[in-house]
Amino acid sequence: LGLSLQSESADASFIAGWTETAAQCQKLRFFIGKAKHERKLTAVSEWNYRKLSSVNSALFHFFCDSPLYAHVFIPPEKLIFFYAIIYYELSIYCCKISVMENILKATFTDKSNWIKGTAPRVLIMMSGGVDSSAAALILQSEGYDAAGLTMSTSADTTAAKSAAEVCRELNIPHFSVNITGEFKNLVSGPFCRLYQLGKTPNPCADCNERIKFGLLWNIAENMWGDDFAIATGHYARIVKRYGVSYLARGANLKKDQSYFMSGIKRERLARILFPLGDFITKDRTRDIVRQASIAVAERPESMEICFAGESDYRSIIEDPGKPGPILNKHGERIGTHQGISN
Repeated sequence: LGLSLQSESADASFIAGWTETAAQCQKLRFFIGKAKHERKLTAVSEWNYRKLSSVNSALFHFFCDSPLYAHVFIPPEKLIFFYAIIYYELSIYCCKISVMENILKATFTDKSNWIKGTAPRVLIMMSGGVDSSAAALILQSEGYDAAGLTMSTSADTTAAKSAAEVCRELNIPHFSVNITGEFKNLVSGPFCRLYQLGKTPNPCADCNERIKFGLLWNIAENMWGDDFAIATGHYARIVKRYGVSYLARGANLKKDQSYFMSGIKRERLARILFPLGDFITKDRTRDIVRQASIAVAERPESMEICFAGESDYRSIIEDPGKPGPILNKHGERIGTHQGISN
């Protein structure tokens, strides 16, 4: 562009100004590319990112790479003013892109990327327990190119370490992501507030809808695109009728968890795999893990909500309320409760 402007007798001051502007635009372009490469983008800012990236790439190509200027002359003062405005607007968009702490981190340095090959890919949400480990074993045996993903919702890294160890034994990549803030805003926080209002929250259903098949799904797509399936160790099934995917109960009705999946977006069901959905007993799940000599095979089953650990979930209610009377249907006092959380 500088050469074409010189050929049109553009003055030196403009060329110097344009060179500086072009250099700034190149820095902006580099920032966008770097952000894209490191995937430091939240699901919320994904739309802004795509808009910024595509618009800036098109403008940069038009102003700096296009051969159009070998034949067409645009007055320098209009050109530099126009691009200055565009650059300013793009910079504002750029500042709005939030760089997040919950970046996907590879656990193993020799498997720091999950490169697409010929086999179908599946990302397994792993907690380090028996069910998700069995799901990973099954899918790997079926020929899938598998990888594990574990979310951290607190400072406790036990689950991530356990899941990583399973992935190491299976020789598949493992990634972790810290979503402590998002989990509090979307799951544990609403749980406490609803409980204090005397309502009955369902944090597991909220987590599946908003976190595992919501936020984590978006983060994974930001990283690897959308040509992979998502799997978990839940006891539910996905059935297809006339090309449409439906959520169905697991074969083991005592273990069925389909109710907790009911909030998942319908359009995402086609890419979900539940390898344990057809299992009749939990023993079969443990047998698969035992046969593979995976250490978690004998891990006891947790019956408590995950963010309460193995303690009573009432312990996480910040304001348990005041003690009060317990009345029977006749209005007679028969005892005293210790607050709404009890």
